[in-house]
Parts: sequence; C-alpha cells; structure tokens
Amino acid sequence: MKKHTVVGLTRPDRFSDSLIELLRTGAKQLLEQAVEAGLAGFIEQFSDKKLSDGKLLWYGRGNAG
Repeated sequence: MKKHTVVGLTRPDRFSDSLIELLRTGAKQLLEQAVEAGLAGFIEQFSDKKLSDGKLLWYGRGNAG
C-alpha cells in the first residue's frame, strides 16, 4: 500500500489562502477583460446601425443612448 499526503477537501469552494485569492482575483480580471473585449468587438461590428437621431439600434433591455 502506497502512502501519500494528498488530502481531499470537503468544501473546496470554502478553502482560501493568499495564493488562491490572488489566482481568483487574476482570473476574474481576465474574464472581465475578455467579456469587455468581446462586447466592444460586437458593438463595433454594428456601430454603423444607427437610428435617425443618432442612437444605436439596440434590441434588449434599457436604452443604448
């Protein structure tokens, strides 16, 4: 029988230390940047689709202004 020091965490989502927090923060920032870049590209793709008053044509919630 082999001995090992691997310990399973019962609640990995509750585990935290400085390195984990740094990784989570970095991953969150990268994800935010990717979404923003994707959205910017999407908006740029349709930037010529404007209404006569200059507002962007927008389907969805809110006002694109």
